[in-house]
Amino acid sequence: MRMNDSSPKEIRSADDGGGVLRAIGWLGVVFLGIWTLWCAAYHACSIVTPGEVVAVRQVVERGHRGRPYTATYIKVSYRDHAGGRHEIEETAWHAQPGDARMIRYPSFQPSNGRIDEGVWLIWKPCLFAWLIFGGILGAAAYVRFSIQELKGEPEGGSGQTVR
Repeated sequence: MRMNDSSPKEIRSADDGGGVLRAIGWLGVVFLGIWTLWCAAYHACSIVTPGEVVAVRQVVERGHRGRPYTATYIKVSYRDHAGGRHEIEETAWHAQPGDARMIRYPSFQPSNGRIDEGVWLIWKPCLFAWLIFGGILGAAAYVRFSIQELKGEPEGGSGQTVR
């Protein structure tokens, strides 16, 4: 049984690299775009208030390799916009009781405060995710188009039929 010569050229695999790379790119852009919008909304709608370190404790913990290290935890007390008092406990490099810390909390949930590290509180992980995603996607696109160039395929990609 003889097959038509044009059939294999017309029927292409869905895994030609271009479509998959494009789909991963768009999914990543949508996900990271939503995350960036959430960061902007959190930063714009949260409230910053002064807090005070009320307690410092050091705990000897074991790392993932079993080596002991000393972790410092501070308890910070702050008042929300309605006058309610809240306490949070977080890790810190160094602190003394009575030290001042700025606390950022969402206006709709005052008990969910975090020590405000400036802009980097929520933007640092988002920025690093964008950089890592862009680097991986850029490297994948570079490799794909370099292979295409070495094979001498047209610019449109391996999914297009050339006659």
